[in-house]
Order: sequence, then structure tokens, then C-alpha cells
Amino acid sequence: MRALAIFISTGAFAGYTPLAPGTAGSILGLLLVRFAIASVWRYSPTGFLMLFAVVFVIACTVADYAERIFAELSATAKILSA
Repeated sequence: MRALAIFISTGAFAGYTPLAPGTAGSILGLLLVRFAIASVWRYSPTGFLMLFAVVFVIACTVADYAERIFAELSATAKILSA
């Protein structure tokens, strides 16, 4: 469960790319919306809204769990500051 939460919360590990991780995550999100979710809108706008609500709740739950995981990881790491 922990590995799955990290996988989802980092955008299939796109957040770990060394160059522009936020941009990589945004590109992944745009591709998912364009090819996976937009097709639902064309067939059923009501179905799209229901899917959006379900995905939103799942995303909030995963984000909460991942926040606790990453807090544990950063609490054990030594952080150097100048």
C-alpha cells in the first residue's frame, strides 16, 4: 500500500525526474486528461462529473497518506542548510 501511494502521489514517479519534475508531472496529467478522461466527457458529461468526484476523493485520500509517508522520510533524513 505504501509503494502504491508513493507511485500515485509522485505521478508514476514523474516527480523524481532530475530536470523539471513539476513540468514532467504536468505533462503526464495533461496526457491522462486528454486520452483517458476527455473521452468520458464526450459520451456522458454526467458520467464525467461522477468520475471526477470519485477520482478527487481518492486523490485527496492518497495525498493525505503520502504526506504522512514523506514526513516520516524527511524526518529521518539529515537536511543541510547554509
